[in-house]
Amino acid sequence: MLVRARDLAPGATPVTTGRLAYPGWFSPVACVYVWPRKSHSRISAASKVFGALRCVFDLPSLPIKAKSKLYVACVLSVALYGSEGWCETAANVHRLSVFHNRCCRALAKFNRWKQWKSKTSTAQILQQVELKKIEYYIDQRALRWIGHVARMPSSRPPKKLLFSWVPEAKRKKGRAQKHYGHRVKQLIIDLVAQQSAADRRNFRLSRDEKPWWPINGCNRANFNESWSQCAHWMRQAQSRTEWKRYTNAYLDSLV
Repeated sequence: MLVRARDLAPGATPVTTGRLAYPGWFSPVACVYVWPRKSHSRISAASKVFGALRCVFDLPSLPIKAKSKLYVACVLSVALYGSEGWCETAANVHRLSVFHNRCCRALAKFNRWKQWKSKTSTAQILQQVELKKIEYYIDQRALRWIGHVARMPSSRPPKKLLFSWVPEAKRKKGRAQKHYGHRVKQLIIDLVAQQSAADRRNFRLSRDEKPWWPINGCNRANFNESWSQCAHWMRQAQSRTEWKRYTNAYLDSLV
């Protein structure tokens, strides 16, 4: 499954530089926005912040809602710093999920033994501390950033990097390494799939419109069909209020 940058928006700007890791396939973004190689460093830094605030989290007079907001503002913001541009992998998401669940147990005054003894699930603990799964916060940040970039003028460097490619460039045979472009495309497809039928019509092409991306540009016909349902996502992202509503509808499905 190949994903060209020009698949995302018409009028993208070709890039002529030769310092690209994956020419023609979201090359600039793959170089700039990457998952930290040492993901445990993010978790380690967030763990130190959580430890410094442990005296606050242990206060019995502080409401759990205030503790949750403090945790999201001070701890998760450190753990997910720069996550808007991460090319996430299942292994790294799992590490963050383990850290997040451990902090939620501490906020709820649980440990692993107490959780096992009382037969309390992780979902129940998250509900008790009024927090969501880690995937919720990762995707929330990513979708906010995608909408922000879509509303940028075409002269801004982030938008140039996201919607640019190297014309007349070839890549090696085989499956391309997963990069940020794949994540953006899959996120948008998942977002549109969770909208109501009336809202999904705002994203898809009309009968008179033709796709600007090559029909044979992807190896899987069903992926082309899924992407054709999201053709006008940039037009929908121009309204901050509407994009926020679409994002919230998708995030609610993760709960």
